[in-house]
Amino acid sequence: MQSGKMNCESGAVLVYVLTIVIALSVLLSALVYTGRIAWMSQARQLQFVQCNVVGRSIALTVLQALQAGQKLPSAESWTIAGDHVTMECMVDGRNVSTQIEIVNGAVSDTISFVYDTIARTTRAWQDNGPELTE
Repeated sequence: MQSGKMNCESGAVLVYVLTIVIALSVLLSALVYTGRIAWMSQARQLQFVQCNVVGRSIALTVLQALQAGQKLPSAESWTIAGDHVTMECMVDGRNVSTQIEIVNGAVSDTISFVYDTIARTTRAWQDNGPELTE
């Protein structure tokens, strides 16, 4: 009788220990999953910031070149800091329309502006802000 009671108690202890192990594994899995989501979200946010910074820097540099009277190519593309940048310029009389598109992985940003070469001023400026391309 004694050995049957011991088997029952050791079985209950085993079930208790297994329940604790399973609960801890579920808790740790949830923590790892949450951490991974937070890390991916932060990485995506950094892509947004990088696209915006690269795009604004290029747009302001191009605007300064136009203000200095320099001619721009009608189309050009290059890679800066891992971002693929495409610039298109179109001259329409006194206005120069420029569109700059930056792509960083699944994030892109487009900045467009119109510069009046006679009045030497910016007529329009549009920054669509970074967005997902997926």
